[in-house]
Amino acid sequence: MGTRVGIRWLYSSCRQCEICEINHTVCPYQKNAGANVPGTFQQYIVSPALHVTKIPEQLSPDSAAPLLCAGIAMYSSIMKTKTRPGDYLAILGAGGGLGHMGIQIAAKKGLKVIAIDSGDKKKKLCLSLGATEFLDYREVDIVQAVKAKTKFGVHAVICTANGERAYEQSMQMLRPFGTLVCVGIPNKPFKLPATPFDMIVKGLTIVGNSAGTADEMDEMLAMAVAGDVKAHIDVFQLDDINDVLDRLERSEIDGRVVLRIPQ
Repeated sequence: MGTRVGIRWLYSSCRQCEICEINHTVCPYQKNAGANVPGTFQQYIVSPALHVTKIPEQLSPDSAAPLLCAGIAMYSSIMKTKTRPGDYLAILGAGGGLGHMGIQIAAKKGLKVIAIDSGDKKKKLCLSLGATEFLDYREVDIVQAVKAKTKFGVHAVICTANGERAYEQSMQMLRPFGTLVCVGIPNKPFKLPATPFDMIVKGLTIVGNSAGTADEMDEMLAMAVAGDVKAHIDVFQLDDINDVLDRLERSEIDGRVVLRIPQ
């Protein structure tokens, strides 16, 4: 009793099926906070004890909140790339709520991060967080620019953008044996632009990711306590929620939004 905890995207999993024996984060019976379990925009919510995360006392509620969703999603995605220090990692949507945390985590792990987004504000943010290069997709051919920088292409891409063109470019900038991690969820369904020929000849790997394991969460929170990853946040009161959602739809907010729940 009295322990400060947080609720993750993965609200619950059955922990009994054969999928859970491998990794419960993709349990076919899972429930997700804010999706099929309401309550993320309310003052009180009940959650299974097995799936909450203990918040280190060194982290404030405002700074911890984004780590439980965007932070762990990016940490786990980076782990799924199986990259090594010195490898190139491209992040599409690098200046957004997920991407900007991915830059910090990847840079701390010794990766060369190519941040892809648009605008001077996001360029400044990405470079300040540890990206080795910033490419504005509105100004340059990002596939050609990536290959010019890396010769064979990047070792891995994490696509947090949700457009078909972004996924197409993600595939094109991978080097042989490269890995694409799909994170951005499209508003409208489309087929991933990958052909069997590309997969066979280049030996590519495509994986999806939305959540991380408890061990990955602990590792990521330890990085936050050490000051190695910090969410760029705008803090609002719960009463401001409708205005915040409108601003998000207009892409007027960089980083992540935190809504303070009345106590």
